[in-house]
Amino acid sequence: MADITGLREVQRELKRLSKGFIAEGVVVGFTQSYAIYVHEMKGLKHTTGKAGFLLDNARDLRKEMAQTVLTVTKNTGNVTKGLIAAGQRLQGAAMDDTPIDTGALRASSFVAKESDLEAASAAAKAKGDKERGDVKQKRRTKAADSRTKARRKKK
Repeated sequence: MADITGLREVQRELKRLSKGFIAEGVVVGFTQSYAIYVHEMKGLKHTTGKAGFLLDNARDLRKEMAQTVLTVTKNTGNVTKGLIAAGQRLQGAAMDDTPIDTGALRASSFVAKESDLEAASAAAKAKGDKERGDVKQKRRTKAADSRTKARRKKK
């Protein structure tokens, strides 16, 4: 069998050259439990935003996001950074089109590398839940103030 000299050096060099072009996956999402329902129910009438707020924007922005990945990768030598930048663009557009009631759905959006997915989604869920709780508390306070005002008016 023929002996190939320098194979290890070639493999090492190929690995070194490819490092910036091997990317970790990036996820864009929303963590509120009703996000899928709101996203998929195309027949519902929304006063703001629209159903399909994530997928429609992904389709509409695909060329722009591809260019973003290319540009950021060329500038930084890191594909993952390009994917994150494109994901952040998609996140912003999806948030703008999110049908909102309390803002919890919008607050629950996130962009994360796959290795950070669990922590990022948990943080986004907590942020969305806090927003939802804050709005509910404001509504309760407003209703209580209204009832108090009505009682005082009767006296």
